[in-house]
Amino acid sequence: MRNVLFVLLLVAASYGLAFASDGSEQGTVKQRLGQYLAQQIGGLFDVWEKDQHYVTFSPQRQQIENKRDPDFSGSDLSITADNIIVIKDFEVSNLRKIAANRYVVEVKIHQVATTTGEGDLHRRILKNAGVKDIRYDMVLKSGRWMVLDPPPPLISISAIISFYEQYVAQMASFINKPKTSQPQKDQYKVYVDSLKTLKTIKD
Repeated sequence: MRNVLFVLLLVAASYGLAFASDGSEQGTVKQRLGQYLAQQIGGLFDVWEKDQHYVTFSPQRQQIENKRDPDFSGSDLSITADNIIVIKDFEVSNLRKIAANRYVVEVKIHQVATTTGEGDLHRRILKNAGVKDIRYDMVLKSGRWMVLDPPPPLISISAIISFYEQYVAQMASFINKPKTSQPQKDQYKVYVDSLKTLKTIKD
């Protein structure tokens, strides 16, 4: 996975250049959101991990996530299993302060695909092009601006294709061997089909 991680890091770095702080409070909020989005859009989904200090969950949202996944810890996002939005590009369309420790930031995305279903064997990628605004609530907590109850994760079309290409290549080396299980074969087929769909969308 080293090659795909290197690609994802490059993508994340390029997206991070879209946000910069001018030293003001608004600039700091924008920069923090930019750091969060750059990693996520680049395919580094560990930004939901609590020790990364990018996100925080309300008790209500935590309850919803725990019901969805009893093992939820704020760090269980998966590029191949969870609901995601695949995008071409994005830009900040609005930023406003609504309280002493709260901002609302609207990010305009150019999406190219969404997903349906959850899990490696059940999630499917669907072509779904359009422009939409996504709201991010930023809250000051423990001296850091954090995303409160984050919306579905975004990922760039380039990053997710690179990820699937690496996975398909790795699995192709053993998929036809006698000891390969049926679930592994089913998973491989889903990955191949997903990669074909994504390449069709990109082209």
